[in-house]
Amino acid sequence: MLVDPAYYYIGDRTGVDIAISEHYKFVNDQLTWRVRKRVEGQPILDSVVTLENASTTVSPYVGLAAG
Repeated sequence: MLVDPAYYYIGDRTGVDIAISEHYKFVNDQLTWRVRKRVEGQPILDSVVTLENASTTVSPYVGLAAG
């Protein structure tokens, strides 16, 4: 995907949640960290935009085929 981020809403749902486990790999004196951040997003435009010449359409979102 090629995306113009100016045409994409991003919603910040919550703050950052950080948790530490001292039990994982305890015998090796190692800790495990978990960091979570919840965000949500959606496109601003629902369809393509037709330019003034009435024959050219453009979009801020372009999907590329694999391969």
